[in-house]
Amino acid sequence: MFDLTEDMKEKMPQYNPLGKIAALVRDDDSILFDSKLIYEYFDFLHAGPKWFPEDRESRWQTLQLQMLADGFGEAIIQMVIENMQPEECRYQPAIDNQMQKLSRALAKSSKDVEALNGPVTIGPVSVACGLGYVDFRIPNYDCRSDFPAFAKWNAEFCERPSMTETAAQVD
Repeated sequence: MFDLTEDMKEKMPQYNPLGKIAALVRDDDSILFDSKLIYEYFDFLHAGPKWFPEDRESRWQTLQLQMLADGFGEAIIQMVIENMQPEECRYQPAIDNQMQKLSRALAKSSKDVEALNGPVTIGPVSVACGLGYVDFRIPNYDCRSDFPAFAKWNAEFCERPSMTETAAQVD
């Protein structure tokens, strides 16, 4: 473990050559990096219900939901980076473009509520976590009012013990 703000630039590249979170140092000191790989690694290790279904169509649907949620994060990160610029240097069309991507991804997620209500896989977990990231980074953006069924699904899903016990603590 290390302090993200001070130690990341110095220490993270020894675990992940890309210098990004996440990295997992295994018992044999080999290292896996990138969240997607780490999820699959842990899923492979246990004998219980899988986050990555073996059935072909279920797997594609699950991975599609995961990628959609990744898109939430990518759009938000680009908006945050652009908003870090001095106001006179911000390129508003870039921010607007990312917001449109986020809105389209949320609209698509809201249409997939039936798939989200299926077995708990990496798909619904990613979407719920992605929506939490939206709330964290853009707290004044009320994306739930436009998608009531999606909002209801998310509220119920986030009450699962696995979600409440691992929720990020934001000060």
